Amino acid sequence: MKTAKLDMSDGKKKGSGALLLQGNLSLDNIEQIVRFFREAADKYKRLSVELKEVSTIDLGFLQLLWSLENAMQERGEALEVKITLPDELEQLMRNTGFSRWLGSAASATK
Repeated sequence: MKTAKLDMSDGKKKGSGALLLQGNLSLDNIEQIVRFFREAADKYKRLSVELKEVSTIDLGFLQLLWSLENAMQERGEALEVKITLPDELEQLMRNTGFSRWLGSAASATK
């Protein structure tokens, strides 16, 4: 099983955090990713999530990211998502209705 590389750091602004996710972002690693997202949401008011060098991504991960976005919005907090994917994974995102996160960063409540 391929692993997911997860990195959390303080953002540039006070109370903000930067999350970097790489590798296998699928159900294979979903428990690890859930814990990572929960820890980040508890620690920071604003989050920036960046996905790059992704080898695998699936609908389960995309639903989890969507859930994080909604949870942040409900708390009146911000989530920014930036995703860089190989063409075939980008097409998967378009086919599943998550294209709003592709290209330029998508912003929630500011």
